[in-house]
Amino acid sequence: MSEQLKGEEATSAPDELEQAVVLIRREPGKRELYLEALAAAGSEGADPISRFDLEGRMAAKPQAATMFQSMGTLIDALVGEGLLAEQLPEPEYDPDTEEQRVDMARATYALTDKGGKVLERLRPSARLARLFADEPENAEGFRRLLGFCNGDKRTKRQIDEELAAICAAAPRSRHVSAAGIYPSYFTDRLEQCAGLVWEDGWTTTKEGAAFLAVFQ
Repeated sequence: MSEQLKGEEATSAPDELEQAVVLIRREPGKRELYLEALAAAGSEGADPISRFDLEGRMAAKPQAATMFQSMGTLIDALVGEGLLAEQLPEPEYDPDTEEQRVDMARATYALTDKGGKVLERLRPSARLARLFADEPENAEGFRRLLGFCNGDKRTKRQIDEELAAICAAAPRSRHVSAAGIYPSYFTDRLEQCAGLVWEDGWTTTKEGAAFLAVFQ
């Protein structure tokens, strides 16, 4: 094998992994649903999960309430990207149509190696750690907000008041405009990393609370 081919093989896997990461990051509204599907299919020691149960796990996430696409469509996208392995049941004869049909609700799914790598890279704990490392100048604001919303549902006004002093004292950085930083910046960034979620008010997720416990 030529050195060129060896190099191409060495770079193809990371490129494919990055493409899969982009798929999940590209649409924030779907991100947590995709990750829930990967996590559900990759539970340690678990058997493959049925499509019916997988859709149920995804539908239980708050983000599903505003999703126009079906959970099955998102599952199919993960299969197409090679992140989930799909096993279809044997076709059954349908006397009404007089044809063989596959009951997709009984299809089962397992996490692929590629899916596992993507899941590990995009776990909330990893995303939150990167956020705090990338923006040390805003770490205190992130920490304060996670603690403030932990166990409570906070309104925008409450958060504005809680972070007013931090925003006023925040140094200018590459992450914010010259006009300064606003409380909404902290909520947006933590929501992107699955540290906060809107449920009739901003509240800290269980992943955000776990990260906060370690960070403190």
